[in-house]
Amino acid sequence: MTAVVSGTFVGTYRESYETNPLLKKSELGRPLNRGFTLPGDDFVYGVANHDKGGGAAQAIMHWNKDLNHKTKLPALKKKEQQPKDFITMNKAATQSGITTSKEQAEFREVNEIRLKKSYERRAKQAHRIPVEAVFGHPTRPSTPVFDLLEHKYQEKWIQEKRQHELHTREKKQQKMLNGKIYETKASLLRKFEPPVQQTSFWHMPKWEKVPAHLETFRSVKAREASFQKLYQDGTARKAIHELGGWLKQYFIVSDIINAVIYMIRNLFAVDVRRNYRRSCSRELTTCFNSRLKCPA
Repeated sequence: MTAVVSGTFVGTYRESYETNPLLKKSELGRPLNRGFTLPGDDFVYGVANHDKGGGAAQAIMHWNKDLNHKTKLPALKKKEQQPKDFITMNKAATQSGITTSKEQAEFREVNEIRLKKSYERRAKQAHRIPVEAVFGHPTRPSTPVFDLLEHKYQEKWIQEKRQHELHTREKKQQKMLNGKIYETKASLLRKFEPPVQQTSFWHMPKWEKVPAHLETFRSVKAREASFQKLYQDGTARKAIHELGGWLKQYFIVSDIINAVIYMIRNLFAVDVRRNYRRSCSRELTTCFNSRLKCPA
């Protein structure tokens, strides 16, 4: 439905132009209205305050009367009775020397103890704050300027970082040691160097204390350093029983070579003997055939 509104405009004009904010056009020099219909200028906003009159005296005299409702005086609320505290009563009866049920019932009738309200309990159990207590966070002490200028905080941070890294390394090493790692002969030899038995060659007793005629070392320190190095290298060279790894290998290889040479010699000797026998048999046959003297 389109309702035609009279005015200074061209074409049809709908009522929704005034209420729909999407269709409403803004006026020149004025803010855009939202299209709500408001009451006139004589309308007063708010709740009316009806004055009954009489003031405070009238209110005190007729406090139980209402203009619109007929009311009576409010009924007094009964005091709520708390349940009996049987634990306290039983404790008091035991302290008094009462043991039978009949005496206990009579004691409860005479000495009735009720439970206290929760807020009364809370009030007794409440933590009392001392008077000299100060609330809030304490103020931070001022940062020393000399520490900032000397970069003490940086050095402290670097030191803490190093300690943390060392701690993490130790943890990793412990994890590696706790894992399935077994020691081999090579790893044990790397860790431990067995002592070499120091054996001297046999000498005649009269030549044992005779000093050397030649001194080939430049100084005593050079001689000691050379013998120390020789002693340290003795484990790998001679082993514990003066038969080192390379010396053992040399003996094994030499034994193999000697065995091979012996086998070749034997084979060659067998072939020579066979050839000699064949040649001798041929010569003998020729001698007998020719009836000549055989060579010795």
